[in-house]
Amino acid sequence: MHILHKEKIKQHFNKASKTYNQHCALQTVVGKKLIETLLLTKKKSQCVIDLGCGTGVVTAMLAQQLIFQRFQAIDIANHLLQQAQPLLISQRVQTKHDDFDQLLFIPENYDIIFSNMALHWSVDIEILFKKLYSALMVDGVLAFSLPLIPTFCELKKHYRYDFYTVEEIQYLLQLLPFRRILHEINTITLLFASPLAALKSIKLVGANYVSGHEQTSLRGKSFAAECFEHIGASNACSLTYHIGYFIAEK
Repeated sequence: MHILHKEKIKQHFNKASKTYNQHCALQTVVGKKLIETLLLTKKKSQCVIDLGCGTGVVTAMLAQQLIFQRFQAIDIANHLLQQAQPLLISQRVQTKHDDFDQLLFIPENYDIIFSNMALHWSVDIEILFKKLYSALMVDGVLAFSLPLIPTFCELKKHYRYDFYTVEEIQYLLQLLPFRRILHEINTITLLFASPLAALKSIKLVGANYVSGHEQTSLRGKSFAAECFEHIGASNACSLTYHIGYFIAEK
């Protein structure tokens, strides 16, 4: 993913700032499970950072369940972050407008690095993992979730996202000297009354940026039907999310 695409990603999420909280049920469910998984490993922290905190809904849940000294949350979308600030201030979480690909991580500064449904937007996730490993204290934990292939398998090839496979993420983590790496896969299928409703569910949380998709003159229902394999404009359809949960201990 080219660095210039990050500005477009930011724009898409900013456009969804007014609708995000009403349509982020899936992101919240995934975040709750990631928190539960993290707490099995670590419940106390000196310094926590949440990468891609969005409107802060999941971040606040994490802050409520952790014992911590310092907690920082960042997001590239400044409009989402503005919504997060009042909620997170009440939880003693500091917010910062930043891009995790560009953030200057201080070595051995965090004992928990957390990210819910965000790291797949990285320009170079291999380089990012190296930075995150360096930023972890000894016995620190990297906990993240992200959609994996075959997420959105219902969409036609030229509208599909560039997701990773679970094997690719495992391989990149295993290149680093983590002492333990755990992962779990969970498939969630959402049903919609029409292809248009399905696509709107992605757009309303800002996750609708697709790099390099083919241009089309179709709009509305016709466009939505064109995005899906073998389906009409008014037919019910589904979207499948293949979610990976990863815990890596330094």
